Amino acid sequence: MPWALVTRSEAPLPAGLDQHDWEATRDRTAEDTNADVRQEVHEHGYCLIQTECDFEQLARELEHAAVSVESSALPEGPSAGSPAEYHFYVHRTLKAWRMAFCSRERVAPLTQVAHWRFSRSRTGENTAPSVRNEVAQRGYCLFKIGDSIEQLGTMLRR
Repeated sequence: MPWALVTRSEAPLPAGLDQHDWEATRDRTAEDTNADVRQEVHEHGYCLIQTECDFEQLARELEHAAVSVESSALPEGPSAGSPAEYHFYVHRTLKAWRMAFCSRERVAPLTQVAHWRFSRSRTGENTAPSVRNEVAQRGYCLFKIGDSIEQLGTMLRR
């Protein structure tokens, strides 16, 4: 499972991570960084983002939260724009879970409208290449923010 790491630009990697395992991909201003990601960086010095997640993984976490998962269309957001506009949603119960897609016509399986709230839209140029690639391949990108270095280690040992 791929991971992304967000830190302050001047900060060293968190303890327990090897510099050779991580590649710097880009810089963003604090104002252009998601508020929840900024909060994680402020509290912990970093924010780990688990990318290329799947709906089975989300369903397992929803079981622990006692929330049902049903098939439905994506929630309404802004009107569908150009193909280069990406819409981001936050799961209402499991706030670490995020979903992005490029247009309302693309329906992600196993999503329930009431479980997602619109967060923001970004242009293609201002959307991470990994998100754009996953949306191009799967029609959506499902990811999770805020895991710890310990959780990363546990998952890598599986």
